[in-house]
Amino acid sequence: MIRMRSSIFVLLLTLSISLFAVTSGIAFASSDNWSEVVRFTDEGTGFQTEPFTIDHVDWRIRWEYEPDPEVPDEHPALHVYVYAQEAPGTWFESIRKNGTEETSGTLYIHDRNGTFFLIIIRAVQSYTLIVEQNLDSIPEFPSWKILPLILLVTIVVTAYRKKFTKHSQIHYRGFHSFLSFLRNLTNKRASSCARAKLLRIWICLKGISWGTGLKSI
Repeated sequence: MIRMRSSIFVLLLTLSISLFAVTSGIAFASSDNWSEVVRFTDEGTGFQTEPFTIDHVDWRIRWEYEPDPEVPDEHPALHVYVYAQEAPGTWFESIRKNGTEETSGTLYIHDRNGTFFLIIIRAVQSYTLIVEQNLDSIPEFPSWKILPLILLVTIVVTAYRKKFTKHSQIHYRGFHSFLSFLRNLTNKRASSCARAKLLRIWICLKGISWGTGLKSI
């Protein structure tokens, strides 16, 4: 029983150490395994796209357009706003380009998956938007969760250790009292035969106490 409880304690302690080591090392995948999800080309201005679903946390929008020579450079050429389907009232990322200053590029989005849509405002001759996701990307473990998890495991280990120590002390006291009773009995009014039998019992139990790691009596 004592060995089993000691093993459980060691297991809990090992889990707490492993938890800290693993959660502190989780990060995004670094591969470039990009797969196209959807693309939009030459839609009207003020256009809202159909919703699309992103299953991975790393994704991007590759964009390019051909400027309209009649639109001054200081005027908006291509504006794209990214919305989450669950919060359609507020955009969280955007592409905002004017004139001919930059006609192609890539918007990277991290740690967001789910269903999204775009609102496109354009004053260009043509444009193309390609939405891609990184198939090897994994979610980052939120850093704020690491400390509570470690604290929880520490509390469980500490509580178990205290309970185990208390039970061991109770077990030892009871065991010691019983052996003291037998030893005193052999020193008093028992017959020589009875004293011999009780002495043998006391010796056996004393050996058990040594074998289980209890304090020598």
